[in-house]
Amino acid sequence: MILIKFKKAWLTLLVVSILLPNWDTGNVHADSSVKTQVYEGLDAMFVLDVSYSMNETDKDRIAEEVIHMFMDMSSGPKTRLGFVAYNDKITSSVPLMDISSSGARNNLRSRVDGLKRSGYTDLGLGLRRGASLLEQSKTDQRKPFMILLSDGETDLRGSTNRTPADSSKDVDKVIQMAQQAGYPIYTVGLNRDGTVNPAELERIAKETGGSSFITGSADDLPEIFNRIFADQIQSVLVSVAAVTATGAMQEVTVDIPNSSMADANIIMLSDHAVSEAQLYYQSSNVSFIRSDKYALMKIIRPVKGQFKLKFKGRSGDLVKINLLGNYNVSASANMATELPVKGQSITFNAALYDQAAEPKPIQDLNVYKGLEAELIVSTSEGTSERVALTNTGSGFTGNYTFPKSDLYTWGLRIDGPDFYREITPVEVDITNQAPVSTGISMDLSKDDGDAYLDLNTYFEDANNDPLTYTLGAAQDSNTLGNTSINGNMLHLSSLHTGNSFVQITATDSEGASVTTDIPLRIHSLREKIFLFTGLGILAAGGIFALYWFVLKPKPVFRGRLEGYFLATASGEDIPVTHWPLTSLNSRKVSLSELFDRMDIGVRVPEAGRIWLEAGKKETLLIRHDTNCTVVRGRTPVKRRHTEALEYNEKLYVTFEDGITEIEIRYKPIKPSTNISVGQRREPYQP
Repeated sequence: MILIKFKKAWLTLLVVSILLPNWDTGNVHADSSVKTQVYEGLDAMFVLDVSYSMNETDKDRIAEEVIHMFMDMSSGPKTRLGFVAYNDKITSSVPLMDISSSGARNNLRSRVDGLKRSGYTDLGLGLRRGASLLEQSKTDQRKPFMILLSDGETDLRGSTNRTPADSSKDVDKVIQMAQQAGYPIYTVGLNRDGTVNPAELERIAKETGGSSFITGSADDLPEIFNRIFADQIQSVLVSVAAVTATGAMQEVTVDIPNSSMADANIIMLSDHAVSEAQLYYQSSNVSFIRSDKYALMKIIRPVKGQFKLKFKGRSGDLVKINLLGNYNVSASANMATELPVKGQSITFNAALYDQAAEPKPIQDLNVYKGLEAELIVSTSEGTSERVALTNTGSGFTGNYTFPKSDLYTWGLRIDGPDFYREITPVEVDITNQAPVSTGISMDLSKDDGDAYLDLNTYFEDANNDPLTYTLGAAQDSNTLGNTSINGNMLHLSSLHTGNSFVQITATDSEGASVTTDIPLRIHSLREKIFLFTGLGILAAGGIFALYWFVLKPKPVFRGRLEGYFLATASGEDIPVTHWPLTSLNSRKVSLSELFDRMDIGVRVPEAGRIWLEAGKKETLLIRHDTNCTVVRGRTPVKRRHTEALEYNEKLYVTFEDGITEIEIRYKPIKPSTNISVGQRREPYQP
C-alpha cells in the first residue's frame, strides 16, 4: 500500500492531465470506416493580456499559474507549449517548444513568472503573433489550439501608431488563419470592471470552433482552463464528492470505473488549503505534484476498484473533489457495405480500441458501461440527424436509411460519464437509381372480362421510392383493348385475343424514369381447351410413335429357305440349296446376298433388287424392283409391291434373261433339327 501525504497545499485549482494518447488506428477498417483523428500530440499557444489592469483583475497571478499547471501535467514528448504576452505591444513571446524535460519546463516557467503587467491593450496584435507562432511550427500530425485570456477590449489611447481598426483587421485575419489551419481559439474574458467585449470574444471562438468563457473572478480560471484542456483530450471531469470540512480527517471513496485509463487525476478544490491528504492505493504508479497554488495526485494505468481518499480541510470550507481520467482509447466506426444505396437500411458498427501498444479492441469491457453512441449524418445543406446506436456491451450497432440522393457526411460521437470520443466524419455520395422493368409480361384471359393490374409488379426501384405511372406515347397499332391508369393500377377493358404490348413510363420521387414496352397476350378459355387438346393429341401421337418405331419388338427371320434352280443361262445343274434364315443378323436380305452366301456360279444382277424381309407371324415379305417375273404360288408379285410368303408356300422367279429360273420354298424349322450357321447343298429332288 502506498500512503501519500501532503500538507499546507492551497488546492484552489482544478487540474487536468494532458497525456495525449498515441492514436494510430492504422487500417483497422475498410474505406467505408471512420476513426478517431490521429495526432502525435498537442500544440498549445497561450495569448496572455499583460496590460496594467490585470494587476487588479488577477492579483494572485492565477493566469500564469495555469500555464505552470499545464506544463506539470504534460507528460513525455507529446506536448509543445508556447505563449505570447501582449499589452499595446508584444512584451514577450516563446514559440512552441518541447516541454518533456524538466529543464525546458523550468526555463519556460521563469519566462512566465517574469512577465510584467503594464500599458494598454491591443487584442489584434497579440492574436496575430500567436497565430504566426503556430503557423511557423505547423504540422498535420499535431493538434494545435490557442487560448486567449484578456480583461478588456482593445484600448490603445494613442500609445502607438496603430488604431482600433488596425487591431480589428488583425483579429479578422487571425480568424481566417485559424479556419484555414483548422484549429480552435478559446477565449476567456475577465470582466471585473465590465470593459470586456463579450460579443467580440464570442465571435472569435464561434468562428474558429472554440468556446468562449466570461467570468468576473480570476478564481474561476482553473476550472475554465481545465474544461478547455479536457475538451482537447476528450475527457469529462467527474465530481467525486463535495464535502464540508470539519477540521479533522475525513474520508471519501474514489471509484475507478475500469482498467483502461492511461492515468487518473484526483483534484481537490477549497477556499483554503487542504492541510493533509492521504490516498490508499496498492501501486507504486502514483505521483504527487504540487505548487504554491495547486496539488494533484496522478495514478498511471490505474486498475478498476474503489479507493479511500482521506483529507483534512479548514472547518466550514467546502471541499470539491473531482476525478479526471485520461483514456488511451480511440474509436472507429464503419458501414456494413461499401456501396450504400438510397432508401435501403444500412448497418453501422462502432467499437473502441486500446492504443497503449498497437490498435486492438479493448479487453476491459467495463469501459462500455454507461456509454452512449450517436450516428451523426449531415446533408450538403448543413442539416444534421442524430441516430442513437445500441450498446452491445462490446461495441455499438444501429441502422440508418439515406432518404434522398445527396453528398452526405457521417460520423460518430461516443459519450460516457468520464470521457467521450468524436471521430472524423467521412463523405458518402448517395445517388438516385432510376426504376427498372422486372421483365414480366401481361398474360390475360378474355373470358375474365376487364383486367386490373398492379404496375408495381412490372417495375421495381432499388431505392424503394414510390413510383408514378403514365401511359407511353407509343402504343402498338394492334391494340387489344382500352387502357387507362389510376394510381398504380392499369385498367384494360374491351379485350380481344392476340399479342401486343403496352408502353408504360415509371417515374420515381426524384424524377428518374424508365419507359418499357410490356408484352401483352390475351387468350380465351376455348383457345386454352384447343391448345391443351392439341398438346394431348401430340403427346399421345408421340408416345405411339415412340412405341411403334422404338419400343415395339421388331419381327425377325424364322424358318428356312430351299432353293431349286430350274434353269440357268449356262445350262449348269445347281444342287438344292438350304438357307437357315435364323442365322441372319439382319431383318432384310436380298436374293443376291443369299446367292453369295452359298457361292453359286449364277450371276444375275437383278437379284440384288429382290428383297426378302422378316414379317409378322413368321411370314416372309417379298418385294422387288425389277423386270423379273416373280410369282408367289400362283399370284404374281408386281414390281414395287409387297407380298407375304407363309410356311410351305413357293416363290418362283424368272430372271430378266428369260432363261434363269429358281423355285424358293419357305419351310418351318422342325424342333428337333440342329441348326448351324451357314448353308448346305444337296442334289436337286423335284
